[in-house]
Amino acid sequence: MGSSIYSNIEAMNSRRYYDINSNKLAKANAQLASGRLESDPSENPSAAAVGSVLTSTIMAQTQAVANVTQASALIQLATGSLSSMSQILVTMKSRASQANSGAISPAQRSMLDKEYQTLLSQVDKMANTTWNGVALFAGAGGTATRIATAASIGDADGAVTTDISGTVTLAGFVSGGVQSVEVRGSDSTAVNVDVNIGGQVFSGSITYGTAGNYVLSSKKDPTSSVTLDVTGTGLDSTKKIKDQLSQLFKMDVGAPLSFRSASTDLSARITDVSSGQAPSKVYALSYGYDEGAGKVIYKLSSSDNVWTKEYDPRTNAEVISNKASRTVVFENGFKIVTADDNDETAPVAGYEIINISGGTSISMSFQIGENSSDALSLEFQSATTSLLGISGTDISRQDSAADAVGKIESALAQVNNMIAGLGSKKTQLSFTSQSLSLQIQNETAARATFTDADIAASLQDSQQYQALVNMSASIFQNNLTIPKKLADMVASVLRM
Repeated sequence: MGSSIYSNIEAMNSRRYYDINSNKLAKANAQLASGRLESDPSENPSAAAVGSVLTSTIMAQTQAVANVTQASALIQLATGSLSSMSQILVTMKSRASQANSGAISPAQRSMLDKEYQTLLSQVDKMANTTWNGVALFAGAGGTATRIATAASIGDADGAVTTDISGTVTLAGFVSGGVQSVEVRGSDSTAVNVDVNIGGQVFSGSITYGTAGNYVLSSKKDPTSSVTLDVTGTGLDSTKKIKDQLSQLFKMDVGAPLSFRSASTDLSARITDVSSGQAPSKVYALSYGYDEGAGKVIYKLSSSDNVWTKEYDPRTNAEVISNKASRTVVFENGFKIVTADDNDETAPVAGYEIINISGGTSISMSFQIGENSSDALSLEFQSATTSLLGISGTDISRQDSAADAVGKIESALAQVNNMIAGLGSKKTQLSFTSQSLSLQIQNETAARATFTDADIAASLQDSQQYQALVNMSASIFQNNLTIPKKLADMVASVLRM
């Protein structure tokens, strides 16, 4: 096309290149400013989509690394407590072994038992090690089953004793199998008797050659007892008493009897029970009103402990004629709720047996990967004295010290197995952390190819397109004068 005043093609062409170079300069500068390959995802949707997916993956894996760190810290806390518990148990075994020696006097053995009992309580304190308010080794809440109307089992059926009746009278809370029977000479007229029923020791004395009712009271709760009916006078030696008690409780045939107190239906008064974090075992629940003190006493009993809560019925704002609903939470976490119309001043109705099953461990899950299925579960077994089988042990006598040694060995094995199990999880977490770090590094590098700007190349482009913009602007400005030059040329010719 020839020269034209109406259509300045040269100016249009230089302007087009000016726009192109300006856009490329703007893109290069945007990359330098943002560090991103594309500041606007719409410019390259595919790369933006891939980059977004990779970013999501990297963020999930980064959080997984944090979760691994938290899980490792939890394991470190738990194993530290278990290691301390193991050391306590080792010391307890040493003291029990020392007490299991004929060279130790009763007074010395008593002093050893005081230290032993202190160490025993320390085991339960270590079991209450918490993480974010959760006791790691106290056991989780189990299922509480109410045995409302079961009759008491107090008949030693099939007994072949000649001087002791086969009927055993139970009072208060008695539950479980007969674990041991110990008879020790007290003096020339009587013997001391200890019967362990379900972990609860009932103690009393029997006078030589004398018939009558002999009460063995619980060492944990004196209101609970087992009464033996001695019908003959043939029990004139420690050996005869030991032999007949062994026959009575079937200890001599290796199949000991089990006993249980009567259970009364208290559902009209207690509407709900919850196990909380109470260890798995059998409990008895009751309440009574102390008229002199003007207080109602709620009591929860087990083979090795008794928990009580006292209230003044008149202090409850909802009380109307001594009737109101009350929520009672015992120290071991067990909770009850009484009925709205429960009269707390009414006479005790009896014991209701509560059986708590399960709840021997708690689990915590940690996501240690990109997906929710990439989870690690940490299980913390209960390590209370009850679940370790050492609750109620003592070393005040040589025979009980010998028994304690065996139980402590078993408890040590349980604790050391827990430490080993958690240690293997710690090793797994260590390798998981290393793997996640490598994945994050590789995926970050992959994402960079889709989203990150090459700073050196962007800097080069910026300088290059800045020069081109300057040149295209100069050329565009020069091309704008072409129509005027043509007009001047025409005017010059016409004047000739």
